[in-house]
Amino acid sequence: MCDNKFLLVRLNYAHGLWTFPGGKVNKKESFIEAAQREVFEETGVRMLNPVFVGSYKSNKNYKNDVVKIYSGNSDTTIIKTDPIEIKEAAWFNRDNIPQDHTPSVDKILKIYEHI
Repeated sequence: MCDNKFLLVRLNYAHGLWTFPGGKVNKKESFIEAAQREVFEETGVRMLNPVFVGSYKSNKNYKNDVVKIYSGNSDTTIIKTDPIEIKEAAWFNRDNIPQDHTPSVDKILKIYEHI
């Protein structure tokens, strides 16, 4: 987060909807390291002081995964997207989240209501 805004990305592939930056954890990488890496790779934003805020179960594509959610601060609002993977990225206030977003955005925002 930066200035109490959420950073969302729109993917160039798959659904093309707004979603939170994220991805899989590499071997020998912690969940926090993966969260920081994915945010930086997709947006050029460095996540500072990440903290675990919650998780939810996903069975997307017939895989049973646990999605772990981390939040951190950033000292910049400047975004530099990876144009191969990301169509666009932007910061949004909680009450201004785009309507064309993935169901995971609603799940994550619901978790934020409880912290």
